Amino acid sequence: MQSHRWVDGHDENFALPKDVDLAFITIHGTFGEDGQLQKILEERGVAYTGDGVEASRAAFDKILSKEKFREHKRHHSGMGKSVESASAQRFRFRS
Repeated sequence: MQSHRWVDGHDENFALPKDVDLAFITIHGTFGEDGQLQKILEERGVAYTGDGVEASRAAFDKILSKEKFREHKRHHSGMGKSVESASAQRFRFRS
């Protein structure tokens, strides 16, 4: 019978047991859904559940997601505008 262990991974310094076969990702929000955790697991050679780095990053970024849907003509939501600020943060405004 295999044992299951919980790992609290809220930043890149989390420790994993050496014999981990699969990481079952259950973290919600930043770090768990934005591709950061997935990238670290890939760099460590650990298989994980869910989407890969780029798909996670794109899905977490709502503006990028909308752009991707538009590329494939599968998204019909209200009009919106993306605005770049001086600090490179993106904001969305409805017109």
